[in-house]
Amino acid sequence: MATTLTRRVARKSASARPRNLVRDTRRKLFLEALEDRRLLAGLEGWTPEMLLDRLDIREAVYGPQPLPTPIDTASIATAWALPSSLQTLPVRRELVVVDGGVQDYQQLLNDLGRGSAARSLEIEAILIDTSVDGIEALTKVLENVRDLDAIHIVSHGGAGMLKLGNVTLTAENLDQYSAQIQAWRDSLRDGADLLLYGCDLAGNEAGRQFIGSLQELTGADVAASDDTTGDVARGNNWDLEYETGPVDTETAFSELLQQNWNGTLETRTFPAGSYVVDMGVYPQTIGNALKPYGLLYDLVTNHGIPVAWTIDSTKDDFRFSTTGAVDYVDFTAMKDTDNVPGGASVSKDYSGGPFVISGYFMTPAILTTINNWRAQGVVVDLIADSFTAEVYGDVTSFPRAVLDQQNGSIVTGYYANAGVPATSYVLGSPPNLNSCYDLYVIPHADPQSWDPSWRAALVNFIDNNQGGLWGACHSVSAYENDLITDQDMHFLSTGLLEWGDHDAGTLPYSYNPDAANDPIMQIMDNLDLATTNGSEQIYIPTATTAWRPTTTVAVYDPDHPDHEGTTLAEQAALVAYGYAYGDPTNGFIMYEAGHSHAKSSGAANIAAQRAYFNFIAFQGILH
Repeated sequence: MATTLTRRVARKSASARPRNLVRDTRRKLFLEALEDRRLLAGLEGWTPEMLLDRLDIREAVYGPQPLPTPIDTASIATAWALPSSLQTLPVRRELVVVDGGVQDYQQLLNDLGRGSAARSLEIEAILIDTSVDGIEALTKVLENVRDLDAIHIVSHGGAGMLKLGNVTLTAENLDQYSAQIQAWRDSLRDGADLLLYGCDLAGNEAGRQFIGSLQELTGADVAASDDTTGDVARGNNWDLEYETGPVDTETAFSELLQQNWNGTLETRTFPAGSYVVDMGVYPQTIGNALKPYGLLYDLVTNHGIPVAWTIDSTKDDFRFSTTGAVDYVDFTAMKDTDNVPGGASVSKDYSGGPFVISGYFMTPAILTTINNWRAQGVVVDLIADSFTAEVYGDVTSFPRAVLDQQNGSIVTGYYANAGVPATSYVLGSPPNLNSCYDLYVIPHADPQSWDPSWRAALVNFIDNNQGGLWGACHSVSAYENDLITDQDMHFLSTGLLEWGDHDAGTLPYSYNPDAANDPIMQIMDNLDLATTNGSEQIYIPTATTAWRPTTTVAVYDPDHPDHEGTTLAEQAALVAYGYAYGDPTNGFIMYEAGHSHAKSSGAANIAAQRAYFNFIAFQGILH
């Protein structure tokens, strides 16, 4: 299904597209007004109510609302029709098509139309449900639309592959859809553009030929990406580097969105002979849940190959039950039943954020390494057929850490459980931080008592070297409180209560569903019990402070007796993370309450240690 969201705005129409670009529904078409703003700039008396009247909607809809009333698709033609007295205005008409499988698609839709009001730009946005034929749905919408200057398609992609709804469009099935795609011509003006934001679409010659075929069918000038589109902080971008002709359309999204949206638009096809590290095995043990990070270290450090981290961006909840964790499936593939090439195979669902070793990198030495880790409990499956999965990013390094000398030894037990060698970290202090290290780990410590030069060194590491920081126990409350005045160390909040000024939280804790597709939170059990020890077991904003808007509060206590927050930013948190000061050019920070997460081999402790190593793996994408 396609859900149509109407947003008509005034925005500057540039003569050339900037080269430095940063990257529950029903089965009928819907249309709703998103906010109270002028339909077209400079037209006195043209109000949202007039638009609603043209669309036979009874009243204006402002702010969050239930699903709008279905209307016939013919209303789209009415929506686009301008009074004859206005048809001479220099209006650009663009359609933004967003696939429902894209992470945080609402953030993308909400961003449409930001910019200056020099010339009119009229934008329509449609959301394609992941359960329907996306090509058919888009074609149906375009039947009633004319005179488009551009179509933007925001969806996952890969080399020569574009996903829309439940269709993966490639050169192999293009003939099947050629008549429908060719019909799009009727909706386009001469010289119109087609912008395809999916990752790596033009990444090889086959992909570029595929794009050429789309140009021939649509008659549009096509722009597509030849690398990963999205999260700028991870070294990606929103550039559409490959063009089949002169493309003069701006990106659909503001610079602010490009800098702060933290997803990517990559779907990748892995060849037969690839290996999947199953992170969703239940029950979770040290062998099947923590040792995989030792394998990850071995592969990226000793063999120098990238390991793909696959996460389904549509996951939106945690489902921890008494019989085990029921996680959404990240992808399905044909597992070889005896891990011998050419044998029988069976379909298997993978969850928990699996790691994939592409068959393109397989050698006898890598297979020997895989078998060594299998012997330690890691579940690694040989995949018999090619398969497609959404890739969050490629882990290309295992970050080197400085563990705070006061109590960093607490964390060395995590590394031992995972089989990650001690050479990946040192015990030290902030003056040891330099370009050789990627993050600082500070469990129970007293930064308020440090020499001021130490605090300055840590802030400089985070501010200027994009160094990461993982904090636990009362060290977090010490520097996020106002005990320190010589440096601004409110990295993730505007202030926290000092440890000892409050009680621990009340179990069970709440898990933020918006964090379910974050790499940090790829865990299969709740971690509540792992935090119930030490001098600081929960982090609480004061009555006048909050977590920064850019901080993800992933695990929290919604009814803490010392601070019952009304918004997520006010909640008492167990796990929180984000970029320091809300700036993606700074280091990435994570807090995990409790003194030690390795006091037992229980499910909660394994989950808490997984969260730590997920933070490590995420840093291995950033650095």
